Amino acid sequence: MEDMPTDYDAIVVGTGLVESIYAAAAARVGKTVLHIDRNDHYSGQWAVLSLSGLLEWAERQEAADATPVASPPDTEPDTVPLRARQLVHELVLRWHIEEGEPEASSELPKICLPGRPVQTAAATPDDTSTAVSEDQSMSRVGPGTVQDEAPGPAPQMEGQDATPGQSASLPTESASLHAESALPTAESASPPTGSAPPPSETVAPLTESASLPAESAPPSTEPAPSPTEPGLPPTESAPPPTESAPPPTQPVSVAAEQSASLAKESASGEAPWTINRMKKLSRRFNIDLAPKVLYSRGTLVELLISSNIARYAEFRSVGQLLTPLLGQLQPVPSSRADVFTTRHVSVVEKRLLMKLLSFCLDFEKYPDEYKAFEQKPFSDFLRSRRLTDTLTHHVIHAIAMVTPQTPTLQALLSTQKFLRSLGRYGNTPFLWPMYGSGELPQCFCRMCAVFGGVYHLSRGLDALTVDATGAVSGVLSQGQRLTCRRLLLEEAYRPAGGDDAAGLSRAVLITDRSLHRAAGDQVLLIRLPAEEGSPGPVTVLQVGTAASAAPASLYLVHLTCERRESAERDLTPAVERLRRLAAADGDDGAEAAPLRVLASLFFSRRRPGAGAGSPPAGVAFCSGPDEHVGFDAAVREARELFSAHFPDEPFLPRAPDPEEIIFFDEPAESVVTGGARPTETSAGADGSTGQGDSPPAQGDRPATQGDSPPAQGDGPPARGDSPAAQGDGPPAQGDGPPARGDSPAAQGDGPPAQGDGPPAQGDGPPAQGDGPPA
Repeated sequence: MEDMPTDYDAIVVGTGLVESIYAAAAARVGKTVLHIDRNDHYSGQWAVLSLSGLLEWAERQEAADATPVASPPDTEPDTVPLRARQLVHELVLRWHIEEGEPEASSELPKICLPGRPVQTAAATPDDTSTAVSEDQSMSRVGPGTVQDEAPGPAPQMEGQDATPGQSASLPTESASLHAESALPTAESASPPTGSAPPPSETVAPLTESASLPAESAPPSTEPAPSPTEPGLPPTESAPPPTESAPPPTQPVSVAAEQSASLAKESASGEAPWTINRMKKLSRRFNIDLAPKVLYSRGTLVELLISSNIARYAEFRSVGQLLTPLLGQLQPVPSSRADVFTTRHVSVVEKRLLMKLLSFCLDFEKYPDEYKAFEQKPFSDFLRSRRLTDTLTHHVIHAIAMVTPQTPTLQALLSTQKFLRSLGRYGNTPFLWPMYGSGELPQCFCRMCAVFGGVYHLSRGLDALTVDATGAVSGVLSQGQRLTCRRLLLEEAYRPAGGDDAAGLSRAVLITDRSLHRAAGDQVLLIRLPAEEGSPGPVTVLQVGTAASAAPASLYLVHLTCERRESAERDLTPAVERLRRLAAADGDDGAEAAPLRVLASLFFSRRRPGAGAGSPPAGVAFCSGPDEHVGFDAAVREARELFSAHFPDEPFLPRAPDPEEIIFFDEPAESVVTGGARPTETSAGADGSTGQGDSPPAQGDRPATQGDSPPAQGDGPPARGDSPAAQGDGPPAQGDGPPARGDSPAAQGDGPPAQGDGPPAQGDGPPAQGDGPPA
């Protein structure tokens, strides 16, 4: 990019979530932004990778540590060398299946039809997706990359009990957050130009009859719910069926499980899973490096709606929340319907639980009931409310998602956030981003690109430069000097120092069946509390075909916890615990088929400690993923960094919709906004509109659709005049046929219809102000 500009208001290094939100906010208020990443993919530590991409990523992490950067030459004494540190350690990748026979090449023979572009032959039985050429990427690595899974079912009304795990798009800012209005479908926006990242795919309008493709349909055995009639209040759906506790089972060895699974596959005629077969379906995997869910009324959802970035993403409601109790995975009673229909809580416990949840929803109104416990453990407060051990388990580990030692005030806030998010988009308070959490940073990257941000992957930093006052003045990247006033760096560039022991332990499992039989292909969220021999808490997320995360009949199970020793030592007890819980998930107490792990990946991500000294003025470091379930910490950090660098600017104001954008390069003084009535713009004293080349800022843009009456007091054209003005329909009776290619009178291509002769019979007088155009 030799012609790339060299001066910017801000340079952002890394395309993680915090960096991307900051870059989008800066570009949105008119700052010039350069956004670079040393990786060859977007989202950095938050990335979503295909199976082959994950294997390559694992090889790079194992083989190479960060290479120290050579010291700058003596002729540049104002430079400070930078070095990206290795944050991923203790990586262990294991296959638990045979390699198998090499699969046939997935590149299909070309078919050339006369007069048509080259096409590919029909897909093989193992590849049931739409046939495409092998060189067409379908993994969601960058913004707008094609994906072979179709969008999910249609969204529901706010407050309506949606089908568990259904896909939806977030509403726009104009929709009330509490009103029961239909969620609009995602829209395609104008693609970024220049060096911007590619746009995300266009989402087809969703309808009530929309469904996933055959491969993506969840293998649920439950009958499909009947659609809600328009105008009728939504009905509360019954909770998913639960299983009675089976007798305790003995652990099954891995070899015995594999033998049983292979025997079952041979008897049923199904081809056994092999390494080569899974690699052939690599592009159907979307594997998260940092999986998280969104609270339906959390800070990230509200930011996506208020900034109008939600149109770039799709979401799926989390189907079920499960918790281990009495040796089984049991659904968590969170809503009123769940509490009164669950079979695992007695009648007396139901009343106690409903009373507690009602209090937590507005606990600030009753300070006398919790003031004495603000800094005391949450378990003490629940004990004072006379909750049983079963209810205490549900509230602490599945609703508040804290530990028994968490201070009461913090736990009450977590419980309140959970309860306020219920019922907005489904039966659970959580949303899962379709194709993975790594899609969210790319949404903000696209917003930055739309407003002029420049992107360059596979480009890191060698050094930063400072001026005479010690403030940052620019960077050195690939031998090129770039100037800037603000610099934001990902945490890998944080100077060494402090304690690097803190961080995350992560595990990714590929399994051949769901952890909970009744859940089918829904997205599952499980919180495993600590127990003897198993540190905790451990957050477990299961995603499958319905979430566009894995091929049919396969599931991804993500485990995350705070790092203590190594990822394998921290999470192996949790994996064995999940296997026991899955084995106890049979019908009528019968033993279920064992959970078979086909592949496993363990790795630790260290969190760099604060280095000695402070960075130069104008330089800031951001954090990576944390152990929490949601994204609140990342949004809060991005807002604080932006406010520190640009204190007088609004944080991510709403971006206009494509139909609201007025283009000022038209040859006439009037322009048309999105097919609406002609609107005339007013020029400044110098004859310019003063809007520049970027889309207008919120509140400063000229009259957009529905903003204000057109100039000169013109109302809408008279009925009967509009066809001739638009040139789309037949001319009014009595008028001569319009010249071919005539444009609307508002465009200034000729006199208005007034000069064409007397008005058509029955048309009435012309609209007020239909004189010659200004």
